[in-house]
Amino acid sequence: MESYNILIVLFGIIILGIMIILFFINNLLLKKERVKNQFESVNNYINDRIDLFARIASFVESNSENEEKYVNSIYDSSDELSDVCDNGKYDIKKIKKSFKVIEKYIKLGDIYPDFNKNRIYTMLKEEIILNEERIVYAMESYDKAAKNFNELKTKKIYDKISKIFKIEDYEYYNK
Repeated sequence: MESYNILIVLFGIIILGIMIILFFINNLLLKKERVKNQFESVNNYINDRIDLFARIASFVESNSENEEKYVNSIYDSSDELSDVCDNGKYDIKKIKKSFKVIEKYIKLGDIYPDFNKNRIYTMLKEEIILNEERIVYAMESYDKAAKNFNELKTKKIYDKISKIFKIEDYEYYNK
């Protein structure tokens, strides 16, 4: 009877140990999932940016005669913007450069003053500006989530778990 009680206690301790380890694994995986979700937000806004660029290019094409160089420049820039992601990781230098490309096309109204009077152009311009703000906010949110995840991984038990499961650190957009 006494050995039966010892077995029950041992079994209970093992179950409790397993539950504690599962708690730590679950916590780490939740943080990792949060980082992935934030990355997807950035990805979605960058894809929206590419779509907006195509729309503004078609607008310029249909509203400016003999300005093929600007239209081609917009399409080239759109290709540059779509090139910021390589194998599921963003090239931070290319993203920062892409913000400068966007600024250039927000100022199309300076080149074509009539554009500023056009409701479609002003709506596109506002959408681009709003989308850029969303990208910046999403990148900041991603950085916070990545920082929290990377800091959590440095704690004792999480460090062991991340080594066992080969979980790597996440990079930041703004270091």
